[in-house]
Amino acid sequence: MDTEIDDTQLRRFVVRVQTADGGIPLGTGVLVAPGWALTCAHVVEGLEEVRLVPDRDAGIDDAGGAENAPPAHVPAVVRARSAPRDPAGRTAFWPFPDLAVLELSGWAGHVCAPLVTAEPVRTSQPHAWGFGRREDGVAWPGGAASFTYVGSDGDGYLALMAGDAAPGLSDAPLVCPQRRGVVALASVSRDPGDARGGWASPVSALAGAGLPGDLALIGGQVLALNRERAWRYRDDWNRALPVPDAGLAVDRPWEGLEFERPAAPSLLLRAEFGIVSYSFRGSGLAAARDWCRARPRFAIGYLDAQGGAGKTRFGIELCKAMSARGWLAGFLPKTGRGADAVPLARLVVVDYVEEREATILADQLCALERSASALAPVRVLLLSRPSAGSLAGQALEPLREQPAVSGPVLQAVDTAEDWSAAASGLPPGDRDALFGAALTAFGRAWHGDSWTPPATAGADLSAPRYAWPLDVLLEAFDAALSGPDWRPGARPPVDRALDHESRHWAARMPGLSSRVRRECVALATLAGARDDAEAAALLDLVPDLAAGPAAAARHQAGQWLRGLYAGPDQWNPLRPDRLGEALIARVLRERENGGSDLLAAVLDLPSDAQAERALEVLVRLAADPAADVIAGALAGRYPELVQRCVRQARGSPGRPGRAGLLDGLTRAHLALLPDTRISALPLPVQAQLSAPADVLADLARDYGRAREALAIYEGAMAINQRKHELEPGNTTYRRDLSVSYERLADLAAAAGRSGDAEDLYRQSLAVRQELTELEPGNTTYRRDLSVSYDRLADLARAAGRSGDAEDLYRQSLAVAQELTELEPGNTTYRRDLSVSYERLGKIAAEAGQAEESRRCLTIALDMRRELRRQESQRVDLAEELGVTLYLFSGAVDDQANVRQEIIDVLVPFERAGTITRKGISLLGWARQPRTE
Repeated sequence: MDTEIDDTQLRRFVVRVQTADGGIPLGTGVLVAPGWALTCAHVVEGLEEVRLVPDRDAGIDDAGGAENAPPAHVPAVVRARSAPRDPAGRTAFWPFPDLAVLELSGWAGHVCAPLVTAEPVRTSQPHAWGFGRREDGVAWPGGAASFTYVGSDGDGYLALMAGDAAPGLSDAPLVCPQRRGVVALASVSRDPGDARGGWASPVSALAGAGLPGDLALIGGQVLALNRERAWRYRDDWNRALPVPDAGLAVDRPWEGLEFERPAAPSLLLRAEFGIVSYSFRGSGLAAARDWCRARPRFAIGYLDAQGGAGKTRFGIELCKAMSARGWLAGFLPKTGRGADAVPLARLVVVDYVEEREATILADQLCALERSASALAPVRVLLLSRPSAGSLAGQALEPLREQPAVSGPVLQAVDTAEDWSAAASGLPPGDRDALFGAALTAFGRAWHGDSWTPPATAGADLSAPRYAWPLDVLLEAFDAALSGPDWRPGARPPVDRALDHESRHWAARMPGLSSRVRRECVALATLAGARDDAEAAALLDLVPDLAAGPAAAARHQAGQWLRGLYAGPDQWNPLRPDRLGEALIARVLRERENGGSDLLAAVLDLPSDAQAERALEVLVRLAADPAADVIAGALAGRYPELVQRCVRQARGSPGRPGRAGLLDGLTRAHLALLPDTRISALPLPVQAQLSAPADVLADLARDYGRAREALAIYEGAMAINQRKHELEPGNTTYRRDLSVSYERLADLAAAAGRSGDAEDLYRQSLAVRQELTELEPGNTTYRRDLSVSYDRLADLARAAGRSGDAEDLYRQSLAVAQELTELEPGNTTYRRDLSVSYERLGKIAAEAGQAEESRRCLTIALDMRRELRRQESQRVDLAEELGVTLYLFSGAVDDQANVRQEIIDVLVPFERAGTITRKGISLLGWARQPRTE
């Protein structure tokens, strides 16, 4: 993003240089380290002491004031400078680099401009501000100039064009907007009779060779001190280099909002409106501000708290505080918008982090980390609403499991700051104070500024629910809007708040019954609607609006919902979220069978976005009494939802795979379908869940969600164990149990827990051996047995037990040979057999048995080629042939033919765009010129 220069703020870093008595103006200096300034050597020619005059009218920070204003002037000593100019010389140039270092006396609490030793970016316009002579005989007010950087001359000076280097401005600091630091001091005008352009002394010269001894020593120390201290003044510096439209990169829902009747009453409760002043969290907010302002260039914090605890409000208030300091602060959009491209200090808040697609969020955080610097740090605050039984910081786990997450981001995750105390429960005294403040604020916002609360307005806030700010606010909200009819404590305050919202709906849509209005808003809150198609799908779920005669009412309902609540979609939810969730729970209670049919219909909506949204909201209702009904509806649609996850993750031409549904369903499974609930279901229902659960866990594992995969696998195994215990003679149930053991073993092996993996593999093997003995003609059981041998052999080989590995691989080979002889046309069995020979070839090669390795690999290669000829369009078979060719290349002297065959096999898939990373890697190897 383009950077501008704010001269009013830049002037804070610039000082006027005068003779020690203040009688003669000499030029300009720049503050670069506590107690140190930099100027040009020609400015202080022949002087040992000077006077520096700060600009007391320049902008100051939010801690500014008369007591923090800079002094009127400061004495300074010239501690080091370039070699003096030859008085007899004819050149206007001072001996390179024409720099001098000044030590201030008695003033070290000033700002410091960052020095950048890189040359200016040629596409930028370096900008200077200094005290040039504008008119003869008139005090110099100071002024600005911009230049075009041409390049570096042979003696080291930077050549500038197209600016106006007025006399006296030639010692001004030169700021490169793209480098965002002082890169040089303007030194010489381009022509004695023409001030346009000139030459500048790069600050990088202070770290170079050939300088006078004092300048080399002290200049290097000042550079190091600048690197060590300048970051402390980054907020002040970033104000001097603003980035227009940077705010577009984040969401700031609190900006431009003003509550005016006849708006929906619920808006009074929204965190972004901030109707009630933020109270009781001042120490947490101050600590979080200090965390933002600390030195690390990238850091992550998290806040876990239940709904209504004040997470979002805390994030908003922190954003407001950092925005006041010049930071780009706001909520991170779900995709794009370029916050990583903004060269400012940044605070990004991620609300409901547990509902974000982990892969996308990981990419966003990695991009932010790569763009972070000492002067443009990044702070990420993750807000989560953990489900029951979750551990602190558990929302961070999906980030740890992402393979693409960079090391610095992982380190920031591992050292994340816990800010959950900033949303802890309120003590009784604070509850009463909050109620009183909220009652007045809500009443005046709703009734007018002259409204005063009745003397009798008070509430018993001792119940545990009132530990959370939202419940106190809900009580005050009801009191303010109810007036003399207020009846505290009769029903939960959230229910009474819904009554006020219902009256608002009735006033604007009197033609619909109250039940239909509730159902419409509940569906908008549960699933949302981005466009006409999604809105129509929701209206179809309301019987009173689905039939032809109801066309007019249907249209009116759609238009009403379109404008009911502001947001990014066509239909947006009722908020705060607790209010919307209470509405959904009420609608479910009012319907037959607890709303299970409605829930099933919502989960069947064709839009993946609506299904994702519904799953997110239903997870938040896991602690509600409606959870049993929700779990039953989820169990009934579970197999179909798993297949939708698979399809979405697989993607389609022109639409890459996504994990949104996968994330939503895994969270819903863990929150709503724990084994205690599943075990209460009829066994046939449980049996229908185990296989899809394994598929979901497979997908979660493949997408790096190892923790979720483990929990789902364990749940599926518990189902399979119950099935086996109830029907021990059912061989299908016994096979399912062996599959569960194997999947858990795979996960343990991937996590490096080889001992656990071997125990589980052996349990799976024992079941499969029994099944094979019971039904020796069952080829499925025999193939399962060969897979168990392979898994155990892989573990043995990884552990260095090559003898055990070879024995197990040969047992697998024997089974594969038997199956191939039974069904010679079965390509799956023939592929298994080729894999067995390939593995034995590897084992032989590792043992130094070259002939045996070549024999096995030759057999595997012949089989792979035959499979490839039979099914030439399958990229997996082509890539497997490539792998075998690669292995075979180690057993032959001439690799040229092997490499060429790999190219011939894989290039058609490369051209078709269906090749995978494995194939790309093989092609890369085959195309490399062979080195002797």
